[in-house]
Amino acid sequence: MSVWTGWQSDLLDQANVPDSRLNRSFLTAWQKSQPTNCRRNPLFISHKEPGSTNCRKSTTVNLTAQNYDSLNAGKRAFAAQLHSGKYPHLLAALKSGDPYKLTGTDAGDVGADLAAWGSERFAQQFVKRQTQPSGTLDAPQAMKGWQSIRKAVNRGMPAALGNAEHVTAASLRTLHRARKVRL
Repeated sequence: MSVWTGWQSDLLDQANVPDSRLNRSFLTAWQKSQPTNCRRNPLFISHKEPGSTNCRKSTTVNLTAQNYDSLNAGKRAFAAQLHSGKYPHLLAALKSGDPYKLTGTDAGDVGADLAAWGSERFAQQFVKRQTQPSGTLDAPQAMKGWQSIRKAVNRGMPAALGNAEHVTAASLRTLHRARKVRL
């Protein structure tokens, strides 16, 4: 089990950084981009704790994610690794409570810290999101959505309107044949 209910808040509290909605969202995106399947280790934490064992080597840096024998060990390892001095920009971003407000060089520095952590994929996603010009849309499936709308309007609506006309005509015929109620 790599994640547990409330893991984001647990890690943030242990690391003494704000437990904000944006920090939790950041950790969730990070975990989803590179799940480790290591016990009690949602973020490729490589800090060794008593009783931890090797789980998975990084393909980009010389680090090995750990399996932790308890939730507390996993939380302590996250805090120790974050505060080790090797990830100052990542720590500052989390301390701000909103790691997504960074742009340009600051985002690149956080991305470099994430890559050094062993999370290269999330580092690239984060920097791309933060340095993308505002007003642009990164939606590779947008045209498929437009195609679906066109299909619904061009094919589905005429059939629905034809059916509605048929039902209306049948209802009017039935009402015309019905006897009037007399008082």
